[in-house]
Amino acid sequence: MRNKSGERRIKKILRADTGCPWSVESGMREAFAKIRARAGGAEQTGRRRRYFVPGTAVIAALILSMTAVSAAAAALYSWSPRVAEKFQASPEAQEELIRDHLTGNLEASSVSGGVTVELEQALTVPDYLYISLKITAPKGVKFTGDTGFSEAVLTIDGEEDAFSAISGTMEADPETRSVCYWNLWAQQPGGSIEGKTAGIHLKDLVCYSDKGGEKASLLAGGTWDLTWTVGEVFEGKTFTVEKAMPDSSYTIHTVTLTPISFSLTADLPRGGEEQEETAGAGAAAESRAPEWNPVAFCMRDGTTENFDWTLPHREGYVNPEEEDSLYYQKQGFCRVYDLDNICGILFVKAEGGRIQQKELVLS
Repeated sequence: MRNKSGERRIKKILRADTGCPWSVESGMREAFAKIRARAGGAEQTGRRRRYFVPGTAVIAALILSMTAVSAAAAALYSWSPRVAEKFQASPEAQEELIRDHLTGNLEASSVSGGVTVELEQALTVPDYLYISLKITAPKGVKFTGDTGFSEAVLTIDGEEDAFSAISGTMEADPETRSVCYWNLWAQQPGGSIEGKTAGIHLKDLVCYSDKGGEKASLLAGGTWDLTWTVGEVFEGKTFTVEKAMPDSSYTIHTVTLTPISFSLTADLPRGGEEQEETAGAGAAAESRAPEWNPVAFCMRDGTTENFDWTLPHREGYVNPEEEDSLYYQKQGFCRVYDLDNICGILFVKAEGGRIQQKELVLS
């Protein structure tokens, strides 16, 4: 006869001490089945019953074996299932990126006007910060894709100009319209934010009734302030290239890859039309756009993965007020890439109605 109370007690200990989630229940059942099989189950002698109760050594071994499972499962709790799906991050990739400090356990929330704003996820690399906010409103408030805040300010250590380009999308939960998610991409102009305090200030939840975002009706008035500490930042993988592109004065110096972003530095002599940097922020400087532009990753299986140009892209001279020719290009991605599967960057050049392609091999 099974000692169910003993099993329940051990399960309770396992969950409390090792953080073992309910998803590993089947593993527990299998472990207990093996223990019972070895012990031969319960024995009966007359009216007196003797039950098999795992000893201290067995319990310790069971806890040790389950810890490996629960550690991996607990690591996945650092990822929102919604964000993991959005970024096409497999369970293995999620665990690896936690080890690489791309993300981790973060908690921040604020309540105002009956609306709760929670930090669902933050992914941090040298060039980009991705933030997902979960917004929960009282019953009766219905969110749409046109929902937003009348004011949103992202800060680092209280400084409002810490990010040079910010874009975001709002997604209403299809099952309950009183919950929505704000996916926010912010580009860092330079300098590490490791160990610093990130913050976001929000004011008045509104619904925009026009595409221009000028006409808005108030859904819930209030202010929300969230702060969290940025941990160790994953630096990515840098390749020294020093490659001159064909029939061009554009020379690529370095390429840096992270699982969610790409950047390069290059030499581009100044001249030609005056133009602002692509993102629009910063002073206009005498410059010219590169003739060759990166458009896709070249994968080791022979396929290409096109860049998503709807996400923040930025390029320009590193020192716009100077006369040097050091140029940069940066691009974020809304998916997780395995860097070991990337073998090159595909560049294109449009000239005279025809398109030229050139693969820049990374090794």
